[in-house]
Amino acid sequence: MRKMIITDFNSIRNDKENTYRWQITKCNKVIKYVLMCFIVLFFSSCVPVMRVSMQKQKEYPSLESDAQFAVYKKPQQIPINYETLGKIKVVCTTELAKKSDTTKCDSISIFRNAESKAKEIGGNALLITKHKKPTFWNSYYFLNANVLKVFDFSAPLDTLYTKKNLRKYEIYGKGTWYLRFSIPYVNNFILQPNGERSISSTGFWGAAIGFDYYHQNTQYLSLIASGAMNYFLPVPMGADVNYGEEIVEDESCSSEYIGLTNNHRYRYFSLGYGLSYSHNSWMRTYNGGYTPDGIRDDIPPNKEYTDNTLGLLFTTYWTSKFGLSLGIIYRPNFIRLNTSPVFKYEHLISIDFAWRIRLKKGARQK
Repeated sequence: MRKMIITDFNSIRNDKENTYRWQITKCNKVIKYVLMCFIVLFFSSCVPVMRVSMQKQKEYPSLESDAQFAVYKKPQQIPINYETLGKIKVVCTTELAKKSDTTKCDSISIFRNAESKAKEIGGNALLITKHKKPTFWNSYYFLNANVLKVFDFSAPLDTLYTKKNLRKYEIYGKGTWYLRFSIPYVNNFILQPNGERSISSTGFWGAAIGFDYYHQNTQYLSLIASGAMNYFLPVPMGADVNYGEEIVEDESCSSEYIGLTNNHRYRYFSLGYGLSYSHNSWMRTYNGGYTPDGIRDDIPPNKEYTDNTLGLLFTTYWTSKFGLSLGIIYRPNFIRLNTSPVFKYEHLISIDFAWRIRLKKGARQK
């Protein structure tokens, strides 16, 4: 009897455990089914949505939908004659939204919307700063870009990306005026005095002042008045020279000239060519000859030579981002106006340091 009671009790307990397990299994299936339905309903209600935002800095008249438009990935690909109008951001995500907001989140749609917004403020180019495409794990898609106004698509490319710094000091635009100051620091002379050997001398220092006028976006005329000499010290200071009994020969050269050049500007570099009128001077002096009995009587007489000449003028300059220019000036003279023979070659070659101050800003031509 006792064995039967124990057997019945075990049977009842097993039945309860089986019923409990069955209920848990059933609950799990129901929960999984509900979750699957919820996930399906959630994703079926999500649609691709594109958001476009614009940060404007400057605005031009709107462009037609079929106007020329360019997309650049690097600043070095942009023509140098351009201006930044603002920034644009395009974001495309999958989210809960109305069906009417549905759009395609692909590259064509992204760039098409960015182009449309850029043309509304007069932009005709984009410079991509950040671009992220969706992946298997992430549906987030966005584009960040600068809106540009390119004035001349055929202009030279900004391969060194110098314009960002250079434009602070150099404004390309017809009608712009500059006041120029410069120092011809190192000067090499070749002069041809009558009855003398050819004189070749190198020294330091000079001064120049002039005006630059842009008659085209990247071309300007320069009118300059300059003076140069062959001072023997590289620093502007006097020197005490004690001459003794020996006779010392000293030669000094100087030149003053007025020049007019036409210059072509290309990023940091400019090249000029034109005409010049100059007044050249040469002097040979004899110093020393001091003895206890007085000055020697065999000292040669001093000689002096001057001429007025016509010639050419060539310049080339490199301009730093700080506005200081370093250049070479080559001024060959061929025609002498006040002495004979008339045709004689002379020159002045100078290493020049220049600084320009803008007096008037002209309108940039498209």
